[in-house]
Amino acid sequence: MQFRKLAMVTAILGGSAAIMVGCNSSNSGSPFEPGAPGAGMTAKAALGALSGASCVLNTIPAGSDSLGVASTDASGIVNFGSIDSVGPFLVVCTGGDYYDEATAASVPFTGESLRSVVPERLATQPLDVAVTSATDLVAAVLGSSLSTGTVDATLIENAYTEVARALGVPNLNLLAPPETVNAANQQVSNNDAAGLYALALAGLSKLAQELGITAAALGASLSADAASGQPLGTGLTGMGSNPILNPANFLARLDAAVIEIAEETVDPVVRQALVANAAAQQTAAQSPDRGNVNPMNPEPTPPPTAAPTVTPTVSPTVTPTVTPTVTPTVTPTATPTVTPTATPTVTPTPPTGGTGGTGGTGGTP
Repeated sequence: MQFRKLAMVTAILGGSAAIMVGCNSSNSGSPFEPGAPGAGMTAKAALGALSGASCVLNTIPAGSDSLGVASTDASGIVNFGSIDSVGPFLVVCTGGDYYDEATAASVPFTGESLRSVVPERLATQPLDVAVTSATDLVAAVLGSSLSTGTVDATLIENAYTEVARALGVPNLNLLAPPETVNAANQQVSNNDAAGLYALALAGLSKLAQELGITAAALGASLSADAASGQPLGTGLTGMGSNPILNPANFLARLDAAVIEIAEETVDPVVRQALVANAAAQQTAAQSPDRGNVNPMNPEPTPPPTAAPTVTPTVSPTVTPTVTPTVTPTVTPTATPTVTPTATPTVTPTPPTGGTGGTGGTGGTP
């Protein structure tokens, strides 16, 4: 049975293209779309990328012999080759090391496992599926039905719907592989379904860091809750220096951790749009029973919720003030008119005639 209820189309306006959240995404690798002839099967294992893990592929219920065993590469990808069975399938990955997004470190994946339940397929339908902390919750909640073979496609679908809602991504197809996040590719670079999935997994890593435990330990605790029918976060109550108060508080802290770690693990080019998409998904997930994963009585999948329109902040165009070049007016220094000092005309003073001599005294008669 094919199911597509997990698909949605979310448009992020304001400069980014429309994205697919769900099984119809061009890079989602969905197992629920008809494929070309062939029956190959690949998977991607991730908390962050799980490398060097041994992955076993088997049918449900498990047969006496596995269908394939292979190891994951540095990106967490495992190739089982051509598989004749139509399923349903169970993939189990153990060992290896995973990339921890919050600490940017490689962490041994010891003593734990990741599982993925894959519905029945067409005989010629190639599969590319996710094996993650999220898909492990689905395997946990399906529990004994996996070993008895009483699981059917509807029950599997309901389990994925419930887990997706609990993790705050109700319209995301959890069986479609996430974007690879590892030491060589430390940031989510796509605003699409695979990028949103990778961000959700990174949020689990961030919350684990806040609680002082590993992402693997946090995932194992959530799977134990799911297997026992407890609300997700029950086993984490009281943990950490800033402890989880109750399952509802766990969900609120998880939502906050997803948004917070985006600052570290999402490429700035797509960060604003991807965070808006994550926030819209978290809003759509809210309900009183969000953390109760019950595939026998699932809540209806909310209608696809478009992420808010994100108008990018445009830096105003600043026209610089140009100081005009002023050519100074040069007043030429006038050459002063020098009036020559006229040489005064000197009228010579005619010589004054001498005083006539005194006439001689006449002789004495």
